[in-house]
Amino acid sequence: MLVTVLLLPLLYLNVKNSHDWGDDFAAYIHQAKNMISGIPVAKTGFIINPDEPDRAPQAVPIGWSLLMVPSIAVFGDGILELEVYLSIFLVLLGVFSFMVYRNYFSFLTSVILVFIFCYNPSLVQFKAQILSDIPFASLMIAGILIYKSEKILELKKSLLLAFMLGFLMAVRTIGVVAIAACVINSLVNVLRVGDQNKEALRKNLFFTLISAALAFGIYFLLVRIIFPTPTEGFAFYINVMNKENYLKTIQLNMEYYIVVFQNFFRPNNGDWNFITYIVSSALLTFSFLGFVLQVKKSVGVIEWLTIIYLIGVLFFPYRMDDIRYLIPIFPFFILYAGIAMKSIKPFFITKTTIPSLLLLFILLLYVKDLKKIFRDRNEIVWGPQSASASALFEYIRTNTAPNATFVFKKPRVLCLYTGRRSFYPSINKDSSVNDQRYLGLGANYIIHYPVPDDVGLGNSVLDKYITDYKQKLNLVWNKDNLFLYEYSSHE
Repeated sequence: MLVTVLLLPLLYLNVKNSHDWGDDFAAYIHQAKNMISGIPVAKTGFIINPDEPDRAPQAVPIGWSLLMVPSIAVFGDGILELEVYLSIFLVLLGVFSFMVYRNYFSFLTSVILVFIFCYNPSLVQFKAQILSDIPFASLMIAGILIYKSEKILELKKSLLLAFMLGFLMAVRTIGVVAIAACVINSLVNVLRVGDQNKEALRKNLFFTLISAALAFGIYFLLVRIIFPTPTEGFAFYINVMNKENYLKTIQLNMEYYIVVFQNFFRPNNGDWNFITYIVSSALLTFSFLGFVLQVKKSVGVIEWLTIIYLIGVLFFPYRMDDIRYLIPIFPFFILYAGIAMKSIKPFFITKTTIPSLLLLFILLLYVKDLKKIFRDRNEIVWGPQSASASALFEYIRTNTAPNATFVFKKPRVLCLYTGRRSFYPSINKDSSVNDQRYLGLGANYIIHYPVPDDVGLGNSVLDKYITDYKQKLNLVWNKDNLFLYEYSSHE
């Protein structure tokens, strides 16, 4: 398919052999390696600090780890290989989005809408994160395409849909919204007054309910029997949602995600940045207008999915990952923007006007940032693969006991690359309270980066603790502001 060929450069664009200090990627990789080795998924060495229970679950959802198993089994856990592998899912996401767009637009317009999403510099930069969001988005849209397909026999379609939706929940638990969207859409179709094809719609609802039941069965089979996962790992997300007043959460999230949406379409264009502000605001308006126009015309499974997914995102009180939680429905935002643009029919709009304007949009706004991304392709990202971090991990593997326990701001990274145990530092301002916590968790070492930075290695509370308890901490290694302290005692 031509669209697939046009998206192949994504396999090479912003693919590096280094990763930043983000912690989640290490958990996904570690779990995949455990699956290959037959070790329990959650046995990574990560310890939950009771003072920081909401920082991360004991185990992340196993779906993305399971998808990585073939790549790691064949090519190893190198960052370069895994970034190429993840890029394949971005290509698939583009292809699946194109298949959705073709139900609304011409071939050329559909291709360009895919380009606006897949070649967006923010997304190209984000795909250097070995996280589950892009694979989740590709599988979710694949599930919607299966649900909407009229070419697959009902029983076969039901089984395919069940497998896709069940696995989708294993990748990210919010995948349950796709099941809800399919069931609600089928139910509403049956209840719709005046529909002449009730028997076919009832049959569709029956098979959709079968798919939903099987999907939950597949999900529990994966996470409870095949790869048993601690129940607190999934309760973690519910606990986080209960930490903040719901109304306040919705208000803050609406403000936050409107800014995130606009920033997604604000690539750096120097003195011409004012154009990106106009365009991003216009696209936000068009997306909302297009959604309203589509709902006014008919409400389908994509509309139900958009509504339910957004409700889930707006209720989740976490505002630190920019575009991450919007990626699965960004293709729909672009779809609705296209619908709104299509509805505008002044005298100068011809069959090729909108595709031409969209292509001009890409050339003007994306090229500068994409060129920079290409120029920086050999840059070593400040993270676990940097020279100082690699030296630290090598020292730990060589000079510490296999059962040693470390205090570190990125504990799951440490667990992956050293095989040691680790937990997040405490956040109490009272150093004596933190000391008792570290004693109780069996800490032998502290890794500290005493410099404020963008990736969160710096920690002023840990600065204070090390200063207050320097008499029982011995500096045993340091390089480039990374310091390793060993406890001489916990007295």
